[in-house]
Amino acid sequence: MEILEGFIIGCLILLISTIGFMISVVLELKKIREEQEKITDYIPFDWLKRKN
Repeated sequence: MEILEGFIIGCLILLISTIGFMISVVLELKKIREEQEKITDYIPFDWLKRKN
């Protein structure tokens, strides 16, 4: 029974750390996306059209 309890606790810790990691990745991606939007704001829209 002690082995099972340890296994369950280990799974919970792993799950919590995985969720925390995923949240941090999502927040980092949001930050990167916001920075990219700022960069595209500086570039004139006509220039982007001409390039394509």
